[in-house]
Amino acid sequence: MTNKIVHSLSAIFLIALCIIPDLLFAQTDGSGKPYAGEQAVIAKLFNLNEQDINYHFTAELPGGNFLIIEWNHLSDWNNKADLQHIINLARTYEGQVQDSFKSGTTAKRLDIHIPIKNEPITMKVTEHNIANNVLLLKDNMQTSVKVNMDTIRVIKTIGEKKVHKDQKLVQMQYTFLLKDIDGIKGLDNDKEVIADISDKFDSVVNKYKNKWHNEDNWTRNLSVDYFPVNDYTEKRLVIKMLNYDYEKGRYYSHLGFDFGLGVLSFRNNLCPMLEDGASYIWPSHNSRYSFLRLSNTFFIDYLWPSSTDFKAYHLFFSNLEYGWTKRVQTTHIPVYGASLGLGYARNGTSDTTLLDPSLPMYVYRLFCRFRPGKNFTITLDQYFLGQKGSFYSISGVIRLL
Repeated sequence: MTNKIVHSLSAIFLIALCIIPDLLFAQTDGSGKPYAGEQAVIAKLFNLNEQDINYHFTAELPGGNFLIIEWNHLSDWNNKADLQHIINLARTYEGQVQDSFKSGTTAKRLDIHIPIKNEPITMKVTEHNIANNVLLLKDNMQTSVKVNMDTIRVIKTIGEKKVHKDQKLVQMQYTFLLKDIDGIKGLDNDKEVIADISDKFDSVVNKYKNKWHNEDNWTRNLSVDYFPVNDYTEKRLVIKMLNYDYEKGRYYSHLGFDFGLGVLSFRNNLCPMLEDGASYIWPSHNSRYSFLRLSNTFFIDYLWPSSTDFKAYHLFFSNLEYGWTKRVQTTHIPVYGASLGLGYARNGTSDTTLLDPSLPMYVYRLFCRFRPGKNFTITLDQYFLGQKGSFYSISGVIRLL
């Protein structure tokens, strides 16, 4: 009967190892529907996926306006003359929908999607009434004063390219933040400033194209801020790496290191444990990263050979594991990551006082990890003791680094 129970538990454990990762990433659509709804289609049509933004270039425009250019791969940057072309298109299409806006003090937004062949153009007009309590008083007359910014966003599809065996669109996202949406027309009078911005951004792109051996490596990213009229020359151009926040799903570089403390239930004993690891990480799907991790697990096992005797032994496991981590937070399964792994330990050292007599010389482990969040890991283990059989344990580790 005991053997049957052990075999049943082993089967359940192995099934869990196989199916949990698939469940974890089975659904990435927050709606739970097989086809995206209207809002999802609109969002994809007029906005780049945040996961596909590696380059974020911002420039101050005349009149207190701003321009933001965002895209995925450095090689997607096409021509410095594109900016003036995009401004011309934005000015043209803004003029065509100007009558659609009802009030001068509302927050206005115009989204424009330009396909590869430049037609047909798709546009979306949005207008919000904002609770504005700023008034201008003159000669017993009062008028609401507009204090918000308007937005024109242009998504330009340049072409298609093959990325990791998938055919993907090459797109550039241009966002104009304007004190008034009509300000897009005034940029025609500032062609020298626009040309200066284009030249500066182009020089930065070319500099890093020459600097980086693989310019389209997924870990490459840049944040560039340019203030062409700043009085301090050294502060006009600021270049730095993007500082992605964790929830955005861009936490990892291609190499990761971690260290944690935890508690392990080992043969019904609660044992303190330390764990460190090094991971090689790469994006394998729109919703997840894959990683290969080498780690060490060290814990102290306490034994009471008799009611008056007490001994402490240590085990040091070397582990190899493969797993997945979420890149987005819209999956239905409440698990942040999962992995499968194997571990090996030699019982004791040359110091025979540390040798645990209840264990064989070599101990192996098969484990499955679940990460409910970034900084906490739960591990289910099956330890193999050769002729002494096997047993199960569970542990929890809090990540400190």
